[in-house]
Amino acid sequence: PADYPFIPVTDRIGERALQHPAAEAVACEGERLSYGELDALANRIARRLAALGVGPDERVGLAVERSTGL
Repeated sequence: PADYPFIPVTDRIGERALQHPAAEAVACEGERLSYGELDALANRIARRLAALGVGPDERVGLAVERSTGL
């Protein structure tokens, strides 16, 4: 087994968004999001959760239908 540093998926997506913002990241039922769009959406959700008082390492439950917004 190789030793790889732990890199959170959010950091990996952010890095990919910087390198290739127009590349397709998510596709669901004909709807598509680029890495740039996905990163912007994730950051918007993170800011909203922070404004509601959710802190780092706190779990948040989701009840949403399967879509690119998921």
